[in-house]
Amino acid sequence: MMVFQAASAHFFYDFYLDDHVPADHMLRGIDRHLKLGRSSVNPKLMMPMLIISYSMGIRSER
Repeated sequence: MMVFQAASAHFFYDFYLDDHVPADHMLRGIDRHLKLGRSSVNPKLMMPMLIISYSMGIRSER
């Protein structure tokens, strides 16, 4: 028998960084002018890369 809890939606926090960083903060200016983070890899390219690396014994995805 399965039991469902009514408060199951509380697994995720309601925290938004935009609510805690002031609008005139230095980091917002940096964010507007710089592209931070890595670009994603095309899934059509990623699957052959994973298959080849698996078959050649390469354990890292970097």
